[in-house]
Amino acid sequence: MLNLRNALITLGLVFGAWEAFDIFWIDVWEMALLFSVLFLACTVWYWRRESRAAVAGILVLSAFEAAAAPELKNVMTVTKVADFSLGLAGVICALAVLVTQLRARRTLTA
Repeated sequence: MLNLRNALITLGLVFGAWEAFDIFWIDVWEMALLFSVLFLACTVWYWRRESRAAVAGILVLSAFEAAAAPELKNVMTVTKVADFSLGLAGVICALAVLVTQLRARRTLTA
């Protein structure tokens, strides 16, 4: 079974690759490059250190992607739906990881 850590790492890598692919297709390729680097950096940071700040970064980036998906221009509806769905999955997964980490920390201190 896929645990939350692996799911969040997978979602970060998928979004990083998605944005890297978008560099060649969108008008403002600099933003796609920036988001690709940020997604991949936060994912590697979380993979190496399991940092809550990295999870928060993935959460914010995923929320932005989900919010921006309906406004995408010159793309098919299936692309908008996929972008929104992945963003929503990233938000849910990141929140679940944060809650799990905070609960684990609370039980260690109690």
